[in-house]
Amino acid sequence: MLLGIALHASLAFFPAFWAVQDSKVSQDGFYDELFHAVHGFRMPVFFLLSGFFTTMLWRRRGLGSLVRQRVTRVLIPLAIGAVTIVPLGDARVFGPDTSTGLIPDLHVLGYYAMFFAFGALMYSARGRDGAELADTVGCRWPLVLPATVVILLPVALYATFGDANSGPWAWGMATLLQATYTWAMIFGLMGLFRPVLSVERRGVRWLSDSAYWLYFAHLPLIIAGQAWIRDWHIPASLKFFGLCAISTLILLASYQLFVRYTPIGWLLNGRRTPTRFRLPRALASNGHPTPPLTADRASVRSARA
Repeated sequence: MLLGIALHASLAFFPAFWAVQDSKVSQDGFYDELFHAVHGFRMPVFFLLSGFFTTMLWRRRGLGSLVRQRVTRVLIPLAIGAVTIVPLGDARVFGPDTSTGLIPDLHVLGYYAMFFAFGALMYSARGRDGAELADTVGCRWPLVLPATVVILLPVALYATFGDANSGPWAWGMATLLQATYTWAMIFGLMGLFRPVLSVERRGVRWLSDSAYWLYFAHLPLIIAGQAWIRDWHIPASLKFFGLCAISTLILLASYQLFVRYTPIGWLLNGRRTPTRFRLPRALASNGHPTPPLTADRASVRSARA
């Protein structure tokens, strides 16, 4: 979700269908490659994860709870977004087609349905050795990710946009390479983030909670920022990275101050309880040490926690 900020910020810096085109727009920068690299796997990852966690919620809490959760977390934000975000058009790009209408194109819906189905089937699926597939897929990421980014991506981009895309087999080859890139990035990133995020971290949890709000609210801020700095006579790189950094900081601050503990945050992520500062137990009673808890009281408090 956070990659969406960089993805949409990059659109102003190369010839594209975007609403704002920067004065430094050029086909020679890295912005179009960045856009295609992210667009090639970002939405498929969304749908794969959605399929996995939809199945998990259904198995653990039942169909009724699943429907209520999806209405609250997906359908209502979708309805709000449909009347607040104006579709910005479509174009032939690297990666999946984009459906901007309220009724999705069938081929786009079918494409993403495959990733949703894979994620759903992956939940509780096991490999030949009996280990859960979710715990083993992407185990060769140290090889897969570098090869995908350094070799597969440039070849796939050349097959899609280069001189090779005019032959009789061009469309089929470009499609095959793009699909391979998508799956390689998905499995490689799953393998990478398993050891990186296998331990609970408060900061990562907070950032993860904020990501839905940033995904939902960043587009108007990015477009306004692009229009504001469009004619500034500074390098495009400063505009791009500055826009990404400042927009992210503003959105993170707005999440903490106006979203996280408000009905908006409850809608997107469920209720969150503010963390309150607590004195150490030894100083909790007017600065005097408190008597130690008995074993029974300690066990009751632990059970409540």
